[in-house]
Amino acid sequence: MFDELQEAWITEEYKSYRGILVPSLTKQLSTAGLILDLDSLPTKPYPFKELFIRWLISINKPRLMKKEPIIITQLIVMKCPLWRIVKCPLKRIDLTKEGVFNKPSVATTSFGPKGPVGSINSGK
Repeated sequence: MFDELQEAWITEEYKSYRGILVPSLTKQLSTAGLILDLDSLPTKPYPFKELFIRWLISINKPRLMKKEPIIITQLIVMKCPLWRIVKCPLKRIDLTKEGVFNKPSVATTSFGPKGPVGSINSGK
């Protein structure tokens, strides 16, 4: 059975997260996604991050009692009553096809002026 100790452990685990990736509702592979930015939630007058996590656990309690994983979708996130008080911190992220599969190159992570954009096969 799912008890208070397990609920406290899951709450503490999710509190350590800075954000939660919210799966896309489309069935196609997409380069866009959503992140629920938990760290941007206000801490005063209430700890909204913890309140959201506790709400998420409470609506997933029947699944947790069956030893099934927590489900987080955009529809579930948007039903949270906290968004009547604070703005929902869902942020869209876009990745290029190269960014999805490759590590960033040194040129994109270094400081200073950026070099000209060229093609791999430009012969330079």
